[in-house]
Amino acid sequence: MSQRRPPLSKLVFKKYDIDENGYIQLAELKRMVYHMGYVMTEAELVAASTYLDKNGDGKITYDEFADWWKMGEDRFESLELSETAQQQWAQAIEFFKVLGPLQQYKTQLCL
Repeated sequence: MSQRRPPLSKLVFKKYDIDENGYIQLAELKRMVYHMGYVMTEAELVAASTYLDKNGDGKITYDEFADWWKMGEDRFESLELSETAQQQWAQAIEFFKVLGPLQQYKTQLCL
């Protein structure tokens, strides 16, 4: 009896899970999207990661990835953002870039 091949989604997931931790993180998602011929802004990548990460733990599991992969040719369109949404994500990213260092400073002052 021949061994059954894993689904293509599993092969793609394993290829881009570079650190082999069982999750696809933002940098790995960026690499995968680029290798598949799509270029995404930082805001689009963050939004895509948020969209794929159904449980909100900051990591894309194989099951989360497989659900997205099953969308077929429409999978990348599901990740596209409108111009307005891109601007909103970019503003949110900039806000949190500023907030992060301020939160650390505030925490140090409270100690």
